[in-house]
Amino acid sequence: MRLEPSWEVAAVLVRGRAWPSSPGSVLLAPKPDCAPLQCMAWFQSVQEFAGGPGEDGPDGGILPAALDKTVLPYLTGFVRCLWDPLSTSQTRSLVQRCREVLGLRAAAGGGTGLATQDLMDSVVWRLKRAIEEDVFIPLYPKRVVEDRALPHAAFQERQFWSAVKLWNNILLWDGLVLDDTLQELALDKLLNRYLVVALSNASPAPDELDKYRRVVESLPESWLGAGSCIPRLASLAQALARAAQQLHDQDAGLG
Repeated sequence: MRLEPSWEVAAVLVRGRAWPSSPGSVLLAPKPDCAPLQCMAWFQSVQEFAGGPGEDGPDGGILPAALDKTVLPYLTGFVRCLWDPLSTSQTRSLVQRCREVLGLRAAAGGGTGLATQDLMDSVVWRLKRAIEEDVFIPLYPKRVVEDRALPHAAFQERQFWSAVKLWNNILLWDGLVLDDTLQELALDKLLNRYLVVALSNASPAPDELDKYRRVVESLPESWLGAGSCIPRLASLAQALARAAQQLHDQDAGLG
């Protein structure tokens, strides 16, 4: 009888013990008390079979291989078919689980495998699709927006804050999605194409500065470090400076 490679045995063990009914609920239940993977019985069994974290030898690659064959494909399937990038609870839970799984994989000596790359490619694809399909901020003439009897201003506000929500959720992927890719999604496709344009066309008012604050506070610190502020943020900085100057002129009676 031919013996299966040890990583295949481990993968069968994982499938049999981790996913009795709903793998999505096991992996991604957005609850504070959701059990970490290393506390699950199947993970402990595979880790024990492999000889412990970072174990050298023929069975040292069992844990990364088991994650590649089971957990990562489930995460990828969730991303492609179920995840709503506009849902903050889903996104936070998904990001947390991805950090955990990829961290455990790295600690066990696994490099960047095809399953990891497929997961990250799926995340980028889904975020790009959300920007293209879910973001729309209309620009109306000033007289239309200021007429509160019309629905235009309220609709414009809802669309703006929906885009900001997506902006915040995209930036939760900092450290998982490559910086260049994340900046292209967040800054080129969303910030400069939609958010900055909407902010620049708004009438100067104190609540507009709050919108700038909500946008800026989600930026990763690594993008704002001394001497490392990236050129893609220039349009946001210029729009903020103009808005602040306009408010100053209004207060001084110059506007």
